[in-house]
Amino acid sequence: MHTILERQLPLVYRVAATQVATAADAEDVAQDVFLEYVRRQPAFASDEHEKAWFIRTTLHRARNLHGSAWRRRTQSLELSPEPTAADDELGGAVQMALLSLPDEVRVILTLFYYENMDTAQIAATLQLGESAVRKRLQRGRDRLRSLLGGDAS
Repeated sequence: MHTILERQLPLVYRVAATQVATAADAEDVAQDVFLEYVRRQPAFASDEHEKAWFIRTTLHRARNLHGSAWRRRTQSLELSPEPTAADDELGGAVQMALLSLPDEVRVILTLFYYENMDTAQIAATLQLGESAVRKRLQRGRDRLRSLLGGDAS
């Protein structure tokens, strides 16, 4: 029988890795998400509810990481983002292009392509309208195509 950590860690890490620039930051976000789970002990009505909670909590923790006072007062010694485990799946150029997209577009592309969620599931998870999800998905595809030098038509 799988524990919740075994079930959700790959999802949490993949989502975190597409939201932050380094593997260490993705690990920090994942750790924070599971600490939050231990603190709150939420009861889930279904597997989909559990998955949605972990995705929303991961996105929230990743945004908090960027805005923390400590982060604003420090400067990274890295010249470029450290490769993450997601680089194996995405490829270096795609990962860099994905990281350059706005958060609201990047998360939708991640959930659609790497978590195989449809637009209705993404809309329910992120508490958005389906049309907003479809619009952001298209905007993200167009922007990635442009960044990666593909034909924009």
